Amino acid sequence: MMHIELMEANSSPSIIEEQQDPDIVKVSGFAVHEGTFNDITITEEALQEAVHSLVGKPLLVNHSNNTTSVVGKITNATIGVDPSNGKKAILYDADFDAGEKEILRKMQLGFLDSTSVGFNCDHICSICGSEIWKCSHWFGDEGFQILAQNITFNELSIVAVPADKDATVKINFSKEDQENFEKLKEHKAELRRTNMSDFKEKYDEAINELSQMKIDHADEINSLKEEFKAEKDQLQTDKADKDTEILGLKNDIETLRQENESLQKDIEEFKATFAQIENERLSNLRSEVAELSKKANFGLSEEEINDMGEPALKRYIEGFSHQLEHMVTIEPKTETNESSSSQQYKADSPEDVKLSDDLTSRLTHIRGY
Repeated sequence: MMHIELMEANSSPSIIEEQQDPDIVKVSGFAVHEGTFNDITITEEALQEAVHSLVGKPLLVNHSNNTTSVVGKITNATIGVDPSNGKKAILYDADFDAGEKEILRKMQLGFLDSTSVGFNCDHICSICGSEIWKCSHWFGDEGFQILAQNITFNELSIVAVPADKDATVKINFSKEDQENFEKLKEHKAELRRTNMSDFKEKYDEAINELSQMKIDHADEINSLKEEFKAEKDQLQTDKADKDTEILGLKNDIETLRQENESLQKDIEEFKATFAQIENERLSNLRSEVAELSKKANFGLSEEEINDMGEPALKRYIEGFSHQLEHMVTIEPKTETNESSSSQQYKADSPEDVKLSDDLTSRLTHIRGY
C-alpha cells in the first residue's frame, strides 16, 4: 500500500463564526474530490468506503510530521456535492487551535487557500483488476487507469499552492514510493519495448511467409481467379437468359389473359345468341301448337301453351299432326233423290273415326303433362 499526499487548491477551510470554546475555532471544507489526479483516479465509491477513516485524524500544516505542525483535529466527515464544480467530495468539520492566530489570519485573508490529504491506498489496474505492479497494462492501453482503492486517510493538511489552474491538485509520493513508481514505469516501458520487438519480429515473419505463399501458389491462385471469373461470367449470362425467359413468360401470360378476356366476351355473346335462338324456336313451337290446337279444336289456352317446355310442345305437335292427318272429313252433300232439308255425311272409314278418338284421349292425357 502506497502513501499519497493529495493537494487541492481553492479548498481552504471555512471558519464558523459562532464559537462556544474560546480555545477552539470550528472550520469546515472539502478535503478531496472524485476525479483523476496525476494519472491516479479516485472514484465516488472509493470515497464512500474511505470517508469514515478521516474522522479523528489530525489537521496539520504542510504535512509536517512533528508536534508543532498539529493545528487541529477532524471531528466529522461526510460525502457531499461541491457546488462549485458539481463533483462528489468529502466534506469535513474540524476543531482548529485558536492559538494559531497567524495561520487563521492568513486563512481569513485567503493567503492559505488549499488543503491536502495524506492517505494510503492500493493502486489497481482498471482493465484487469490487479495491482499495477502485477499486471502488464499501462498508459496507452484503451480504458487503462490507475484506480486508488482501499483508501485509508492519515491526515489533512493546510498548504500553500500557486493559483495556477493546472496546479490545483498535486499528488506527492514518499521518496521510497516515488522510487518504486519510477522503477515500475521503467519496467513497464521495457516490457512494451520487448513486446513490440517480439511483435515486429513475428509480424515480419508472417509477412515473409505470406509473400512466399503467394509465390508458391501463384499459378493455383491465378487458376482459381480465372475459374472464378468464368463462373461469374456464366452466372451473369444465365441470369440474363433467365431474365429474358421471365420477360417472355410475362408477355405470354399477358397475351393469354387478353385472349381469355376475348373468349369470355365471345362466350357471353354466344350465350346471348343461343338464348335468342332458343327463345325464337320455342316461340315458333308455341305458335305451331296454338295453330294445331285451333285446327284440332282442342281448346288449349295461350297461358297453357306459354307454360309448356320444349318436350311437351313437341308431343303436342306430334299428336295434333297425327290427329289432323286421320281426322274424319265431313262434306255437305247435295240432295238429289232425298229431301233438301237434310244432309248426308260420309265417313272415310270406321277405323279413321276410332283412331281419331284414341288420339284425342292421348292428347288429353298429354295436356296434364
